[in-house]
Amino acid sequence: MEKVVIGLYEKTSYAERFAEYFCHNKNNCVDFRIFTMCDKISEFVKKTKIDVLLTDRKSVNDVENEKNVGKIIVLSEGNYVMENEKYSVIFKYQSVEEIIKEVLSDIADDDKVNINNTFVIKNNTELIGVYSASGGNIVLDYGVELALQMGKMRKTLLVCLEQLNGLDGALWPENENKKKSGVSNDEMSYVRGMSEVIYYLKKSGNKLALKLQSIICKKGEVDCIYPVEDYRDLQFLDKEGIGEFIKVVSEQMEYEAVIFIIGYLSEAFMELMQRCDKLYFKAAQNRMEFEKQNAFEKMLKRDGLSGSFDNVVFFGEDRNAC
Repeated sequence: MEKVVIGLYEKTSYAERFAEYFCHNKNNCVDFRIFTMCDKISEFVKKTKIDVLLTDRKSVNDVENEKNVGKIIVLSEGNYVMENEKYSVIFKYQSVEEIIKEVLSDIADDDKVNINNTFVIKNNTELIGVYSASGGNIVLDYGVELALQMGKMRKTLLVCLEQLNGLDGALWPENENKKKSGVSNDEMSYVRGMSEVIYYLKKSGNKLALKLQSIICKKGEVDCIYPVEDYRDLQFLDKEGIGEFIKVVSEQMEYEAVIFIIGYLSEAFMELMQRCDKLYFKAAQNRMEFEKQNAFEKMLKRDGLSGSFDNVVFFGEDRNAC
């Protein structure tokens, strides 16, 4: 998709935070501009539209009549919204990363802001699934390990499609360091994840790439999307939703590899497994695991899918593919 042009109209040193952030953090979704004079905004919008302009309450009157500004968002010094507020409001004193995420989420949800979402930047993303018929935490740990390895070489997104959130407790390097030093894991603050993605897909939002940019969290060299907040949300992710999700992450975002940790079996996730370039499948290592794996293979035969999973790579033990 085309870049979102975000402007900041700020006359104080507050703007330096944004300059420093974008100097060290590349964002292929955002073209960020800083303006210290109103005349410069008028000059800029003669040639290029500003999708969103950030400013404080005192400066709104200076810019509200600019014709080629899609939307104004107020950076508020308090975490409250005034009665009869005309503009969207974002708390000013938080990290630049969180401000940008809130801005992108706001744009994605606002039908009045038009972004060209049909632009394809590439179509060679490798899709990788990780699944175990016998369940357990090994799928999560293996998926994280795979993402960490790939993240050193390629821009990688890890998508956790489990019913319950255990992502922060997986084998991340920081967790191993805490274990060695005897420090317990801190309780994680609320993070948005697949529940918001599924809700956005169900309401047929057409700016999913922006919504994903506002949800994705960074862990080391890997970008992550957390699991659903409520396991029931996964029931609303259908085959069409999976198709749209795959299309956006593979065509409109600059990921070279997307790893799906699949912890739930449904028609949508069976579709996902078939569309993956590789499906890492936990090999059975005891009688119970063999029974569950055989049951999975019988299910494939009943559904006419026997032999269609030619993308399977077993991990844990060598075995012929499904």
